[in-house]
Amino acid sequence: MCLQAAKDDIQQGRIEAAHKKLTSILQHNPNNIRALIDQAAMDYDQQRFSEALTRFKQVIAVNPSEVDAWVGLAMIAQRFGDQQMFMKAYQTA
Repeated sequence: MCLQAAKDDIQQGRIEAAHKKLTSILQHNPNNIRALIDQAAMDYDQQRFSEALTRFKQVIAVNPSEVDAWVGLAMIAQRFGDQQMFMKAYQTA
């Protein structure tokens, strides 16, 4: 599976197709940063915040300097009023 094909699906609004492609990519490489971030962003957009949070944290565990993951974490923290997590994520990003 090609990550670009999943991104194309996302841009075209084919969320289920993108989800399937990203899942396949992650089955082969569970630490694929871009696939994790794209999946987390889709989870966030679909209000699956727990799943998005788990994926963003997984990215940070693999690559603590990944800005997109820290921004995603900050967005979730802000949404749920977790000021401490928000500040840490915002300052790290």
